[in-house]
Amino acid sequence: MPGFRQFIARRAARWFGTAVLTLFAAWVQAATVTATVDRSTVTLGEVVTLSLSFNGAQVGQPGLPTLPNFQLTGSGSSFSLDAVRGVAQQVFTYQLAPTQAGDLVIPSFQFKAGNEALVTPPIAVKVIKPGPAVAAPGAAMPASFVKLVVPKPQLFVGEVSEVEVHVYFQEGRLTQYPSVPTDPGFTVGKWPKHQETRANVSNQVYNLVIFKLPLTSVKSGQLNLGPAAVLLLVPDRARRPDIFGRWPEREVRMESEKVMVQALPVPSQNVPASFAGAVGSFTLTVTAGPTSLAAGDPITVRAQIRGRGALDAVKLPPQPQWNDFKTYPPSAQIEGADQNNFAGTKTFEQVVVPERAGIKVLPPLAFSFFDPNQRAFRTLTGPAVPLNVTAPVGGYAALPNLPGVTNNSAAAQPVTDLAHIRPYLGPASVSSELFSSPVFLGVQLLPPVFWLGMWLLRRRRERLENDPRLRRRQDVARSIRSGLGELREQAETKNSEAFFATLLRLLQEQIGERVDRPGTGLTEAVIEEILRPAGAPQELCDEVREIFHAGNLARYAPVKSSQELSDMVPKLEHALAGLQQWEPSKS
Repeated sequence: MPGFRQFIARRAARWFGTAVLTLFAAWVQAATVTATVDRSTVTLGEVVTLSLSFNGAQVGQPGLPTLPNFQLTGSGSSFSLDAVRGVAQQVFTYQLAPTQAGDLVIPSFQFKAGNEALVTPPIAVKVIKPGPAVAAPGAAMPASFVKLVVPKPQLFVGEVSEVEVHVYFQEGRLTQYPSVPTDPGFTVGKWPKHQETRANVSNQVYNLVIFKLPLTSVKSGQLNLGPAAVLLLVPDRARRPDIFGRWPEREVRMESEKVMVQALPVPSQNVPASFAGAVGSFTLTVTAGPTSLAAGDPITVRAQIRGRGALDAVKLPPQPQWNDFKTYPPSAQIEGADQNNFAGTKTFEQVVVPERAGIKVLPPLAFSFFDPNQRAFRTLTGPAVPLNVTAPVGGYAALPNLPGVTNNSAAAQPVTDLAHIRPYLGPASVSSELFSSPVFLGVQLLPPVFWLGMWLLRRRRERLENDPRLRRRQDVARSIRSGLGELREQAETKNSEAFFATLLRLLQEQIGERVDRPGTGLTEAVIEEILRPAGAPQELCDEVREIFHAGNLARYAPVKSSQELSDMVPKLEHALAGLQQWEPSKS
């Protein structure tokens, strides 16, 4: 096999020569460094990726100094070797979160590679405030945008309407309902199930998700809606996918424009007597029975009001034409309605009692409402119900016997087979010891206490559902309680890095809840930009600044002492208590 051995020897010599030349080229190659960002324009709340590429130089992961107007949120590295050109390349990436909008600059950096000094140029980054759309690079249309749609710019007080949030996006996913701030002049219902479809806008195909938020105006005047805020998770193609080919995601915040709605009062002229405040569009069905009865017997009137409107506020008005009847308060039940009781059927049952014999008809039941579409009052009436009301069995009550006067009508009373009711039953034989027993009295208190507890629990749940700020406040309070426990454990184990990460997270969450902003990305700049203009006291601002300084310093000079870490916990608790007691000014 001499030919085969010669072939192997030649191939080995060629490979060895190539390797030697490659290593020599890499050794003589001049070391260089370049700095780039994945995009030059970002939205406040997003992350820009800074990449430092070292060619021909072997360096460790460089630590970045504190960058003004940026917060470091993550880092990574990679290594590659170009065998053709003989160049070894190291790439270090840093995720930077801008802390304010404007034209910002990432400063130049200087590194040492052997005896060489490597310098990067400064990089300009434009940071814009969240808007209704996210632009796609090089595209005429944005990659995603949001619209706030109001079907009717004018509403009447008490009228039920829906505001729609249209979210257009070409890729990504939604994980929560939009946030739609409203004036106190609106009451907001629960989100019904959203609609998902596809839409073509300017020859661009989008995924379209439509959210409809029911609302009702409770006072007249100019009322504000929005802006609607939407959080969209989109693939972050500036980072590497995982082993399954899935791209990491970044959060994009979009906001729509504000919308003005005019709430008109219900007219006060020509109001029908049977109007009890119902606003909407309804139909009426009335039945009554029995129709043959004696005076003093009850008649059940059943009225079904079906249509669209705030059914909870619909009432059965008094019927002055029923002056020959004794009336009782009606009972009501809503059937077949949506989760906000804005469309369905409300059934009333009212008991009326004819007071005398000879009544031939129950006058029609009248129900009036204001129709916002017709801008007029409408009155619906049920049918007149024929009646046959006779005298009660046994006649009317006997006249009293007076001295010297004979009551002849007493002899005319019909004789019945019914036994006379005993007017006196004798002494009661029930012992009073049971009613005075503390155990018995305590057991009687259990049902009302249980009912009261369930009622308070339901009111609390309804309040949380209708008040996102309160719900967030309670979530942040729970997070802080658990986070303080984590801080103490991390202080005992001297886990400095995790301790300060938890410390800053709790402070950011509490500040974000107070000023109604996302807590992620808040830095020391929030003191001058938000807290101080909102009226935060100087002492509180100093405490917040001290904690931010301690967290930033810990990245470069980690604290090792358990006592030093434990001493930070009371400072954080005092700052959090001050933030919880402070109310931002509305100006």
